[in-house]
Amino acid sequence: MALTGMLDPMESEALKGRFSEDDHYFHQHYLTEQQADDDAAELLGLLDLSPGARVLDVGCGEGRLSVRLAALGFVVVGIDADSDQLERARARRLPPGSSVEWRFGDAAELVEKGTFDAVFCWFNTLGFGSEEHHQRVLDALCSALRPGGVLVIDTLDPEGFSELPGEVTEPARISVGEDSQVDRARFDHASGRLVVDRVTVRDGQHAERHLSVQLFSPSRWAAELERRDLQLETATGRAGIPVDQGEGELVLMGRKRRALI
Repeated sequence: MALTGMLDPMESEALKGRFSEDDHYFHQHYLTEQQADDDAAELLGLLDLSPGARVLDVGCGEGRLSVRLAALGFVVVGIDADSDQLERARARRLPPGSSVEWRFGDAAELVEKGTFDAVFCWFNTLGFGSEEHHQRVLDALCSALRPGGVLVIDTLDPEGFSELPGEVTEPARISVGEDSQVDRARFDHASGRLVVDRVTVRDGQHAERHLSVQLFSPSRWAAELERRDLQLETATGRAGIPVDQGEGELVLMGRKRRALI
């Protein structure tokens, strides 16, 4: 389970899911180049597109997946609301003849309609911020697709957390030397949000953060896509395993309906 957003009422909606410097530090053991290769391979299997297709990476971060797809010949646009992340992305080297268009800002405001063969959101980047903003982002992503285009969303399954008590009895802990990150999670049944209280100790400095992400069940996702003229085709755990056999992961693939002639 990867939770990267943070909820701060003083921030814009687009920034509530940003990947912080502490997240980089404590997740470095996971966010390896090999993991990025594996993620790109899984994503490509879901997209099932040929080089030359136009692809949108929403919440692209430092460009781990964007640059890999561009190197394979895809026309890639990466969007993120974190300028530090995009600076890292722009610094990545690409093979000659390939490029990525990087866009800074809110995906709900930066996507033109009907121009992409595929749109993807990887590594749990959706659902932070308000329900209203979540809906506006979904509107934008679905409308960005051409008829027959594919939407892939890597998120979390609320069923995997529905039995959580008010607080997890065994907090999740990551240690890097003497530094530590401890997450205590609970599931708010009324709002359908997974809430995590995160405490970090780094270089002797203590910090606390509050994270909150809106989770939809596969059936809710099917309904959300249906009303945006997409059909949900698959809903699995990571690497295609059944949802109920995973660790709360949920990977969705929906397709934009083609116009009737």
